[in-house]
This record gives sequence, C-alpha cells and structure tokens, in this order.
Amino acid sequence: MRRVGAVVLVVVVATTLVACGDDEVCVSASTSASTSSLLSSGCGPDRVEIAPNEADERFVMDRALSIGEVGQLAVLAVEESGDDELVALAEAYGVETGDLLDAFGRFERKWDLPETVYEDAPVGIDLREYAGDDDYAVLEDLSGTEFDESWIEVMLGRADDQIDVTEDLLQEGDHLGLRSAAERWISANEALLDGLQDLQRDLSS
Repeated sequence: MRRVGAVVLVVVVATTLVACGDDEVCVSASTSASTSSLLSSGCGPDRVEIAPNEADERFVMDRALSIGEVGQLAVLAVEESGDDELVALAEAYGVETGDLLDAFGRFERKWDLPETVYEDAPVGIDLREYAGDDDYAVLEDLSGTEFDESWIEVMLGRADDQIDVTEDLLQEGDHLGLRSAAERWISANEALLDGLQDLQRDLSS
C-alpha cells in the first residue's frame, strides 16, 4: 500500500500545473511518472508554457483603456473627495488598476501584441494618465457631496461593467496567468461595489 501511494503521488505531481510567475504558467512537457518530477519546479527545460488564445489577447488589447479610465477616476476621487472612507476605497481600487495595467504590459511584451489604437483616445496615450472620458469631464467640475454622490453612481456602473466583461474572459480564455489576474480584478470590483453601496446608504441617510 505504501508503494502504491507513492506512485499515485508522483503521477499527480507530474501532471500538475505549475505557476511560474504573474505572466507565466507552465505544465510539465513529460507525462512520465518519474521521481525527478517531484523535484522539478518553476519553468525550466522540462516545462512548456501554455499559450494565450484569441480571447486572452483580445482582452488585454481591448480592456486596457477602460481600466486606465477607472484608474484615473479613482485618482480624481482621492484628489477631490473630502470623505475619508470614499478616499480610502478609491486608493485601494487605484492600486488594483495599476497592478492590472502592469500585468497587461508584461503580457503585451511577452506575447508581442500590436499597439492598440482606440477610436476615442489619442495614439500612444499613457493609460495611467488618460482622463479623456465623458464621466471624468463632468466629475472634475463638481465638489463636495455632489461630487461624492456622482462619483459613486459612475463607479457603480463601471464596476458592474468590469465584472461582466472579465467573467466572459474566464469562460473563453486559456492563459492561466491572465485568468489569475482576471480573478483578482473581479474581486477588486466586487469589493468596490460593496464599499460604494455602503457609502451610498450613508450619504442618503
């Protein structure tokens, strides 16, 4: 029984996916149940990276602008709101948008993706500084409670949209590194929604 258990363990390890980094997820190229499989880890000569499919590439190229926009809306809230809870919520969300844009940059370079040209934005824009959407233009002219209430309304819709589109990726995408980033992004937007709803109740009471 002890020898059978060891063989099962080796087979499981030999066929287990190995996370190699934020933008790299690999699987063993060999399916043989050898003892050396227990000792190998990370990405090496015996590892083959799982390639992205069209849905993965499209998500990275198409969604970067919208993520940059919500990131700038978060920055605007930190600068303009006088509500400490709203500012804290915006700061946390801004960190998540920055981390996801960093991951997108790594994927773009690794996958050799072409630069995306957006219809509503200038070529070569810095997504961390782009503030060209209509909601931003309206919000930057507001202040006080009016700003807070309007920002919450805008971000409720934006967070819902981010969740819906990212869940589609989880249905269609193959690349596990991107899936991991997508799952974290969904969690960030769910946390934002919860916080926004709490703030909205406080402001209306």
